[in-house]
Amino acid sequence: MIGRSLLNTGFFVAVFSAGVALYAQAPQGRQYLDQYRRLQAIQAQKVLYEVRNALRVAENAALTDPQRAVAILKRAAQAVENETALSKEQRTSMANMLRSRIRSIEAGPDKNALSEKQLQLAIQEQQKKQRTEKDLKLSKDLQTLQELTSKGKLAEARQLAVQLAKEHPSNPAVVAAYQTAVSYDQLVTAKNLTREKNDRTLGVIRDIERSALPPKGDIEFPKDWKERMKLRDKFRVDRPQLTSQERRILQSLQMVLPTVSFRNDRFEDVIQYLSTRMGQPILIDKQAMEDAGLTYDTPVSLAAKNVTVRTVLRKILADHGLAYVIKDQAIQVTTAAKARNMMTVRAYYLGDLLGAGGGPGDPLTSIYGPGIGPIQRMQNVAAIIDLIQTTIDPGSWSSQGGPGSIFFHYPTMSLVIKQSAEVHSMIGANFLGR
Repeated sequence: MIGRSLLNTGFFVAVFSAGVALYAQAPQGRQYLDQYRRLQAIQAQKVLYEVRNALRVAENAALTDPQRAVAILKRAAQAVENETALSKEQRTSMANMLRSRIRSIEAGPDKNALSEKQLQLAIQEQQKKQRTEKDLKLSKDLQTLQELTSKGKLAEARQLAVQLAKEHPSNPAVVAAYQTAVSYDQLVTAKNLTREKNDRTLGVIRDIERSALPPKGDIEFPKDWKERMKLRDKFRVDRPQLTSQERRILQSLQMVLPTVSFRNDRFEDVIQYLSTRMGQPILIDKQAMEDAGLTYDTPVSLAAKNVTVRTVLRKILADHGLAYVIKDQAIQVTTAAKARNMMTVRAYYLGDLLGAGGGPGDPLTSIYGPGIGPIQRMQNVAAIIDLIQTTIDPGSWSSQGGPGSIFFHYPTMSLVIKQSAEVHSMIGANFLGR
């Protein structure tokens, strides 16, 4: 009987699937299927919103009524497991994350929970430690480079020098070692210099003759002038870089969590929790995880209270040599080295704050005189730069060993800042009104 029942069931499923396939071929059938998919997508979004709300309510309740918080999360976990609008992977990941939160609340509050300021200091200490390890590795690599050069292994030395130059482009020792290691290329290419010189001389002569031709009109532009102007406009450094979605991500990162308690929780569950709590996607570079020796099952421990999501995420990633950037409408987790290469450059005009460029209408010149006005202006610029570097993510600036840089361009009265999109947004929101 059981075998016959299974046979009948299999026959019914096959017939039903064939009927659905034939029905879907008709225009009306496809319309119903498209509507069904839209309804499923809406239902999935609703479930994710309800889970996010349950986390928020449970975190607040955990401070005074842990049993109620656990009950809220258990109901949410049961609802997720029974929700067919979610994929199997989504149900598993979401349910595991909720169970992790339940275990954390049942374990009780952690007496060693850190505050926002303490957590930021811990992040800075971790970054200093990583920079120290990085300096030790660099010293060892430079010693290896010197040994290769002394042994006559110039090809290997050049390869290592190129790699170090990419990783440390502004380090004087690396620059000097690179110039020494690649100097043998000058010997190899010396025979080609004469030929190249002759070719270029002929080219210059042709250009001189061409420049002597009268223009066709009042002004004669190069043939590719329009394309050049389009590229120039595209890469203007003062063009706003953030989209509306990226602004929403930045706002979500500033969300304050009343309690944070991870006790050997799986890395995947922690990231899923932060993503769900913010309502924003967090994408992880698998290669970056492998480079950091990290897996989805790596345990994560952290206890804090009244901290922002941004600080929590930075601390968890910094502990494993990772960082995050905001790119392509999402939060992307990658290595710290790759994150530094993803920084953007923007210019912030300060002329309205500093007065004109020293002319008769310059307020500083009228107050301090023509000799003192420019000096006072530069002192004001130095004060603004110091204020930005000491209050906006201090550990991310070159003065503290970080990747960010800032300098004043006097002809345009602008600060030129190279930083992450996140830091740029904080600078605009808190100081320069961009």
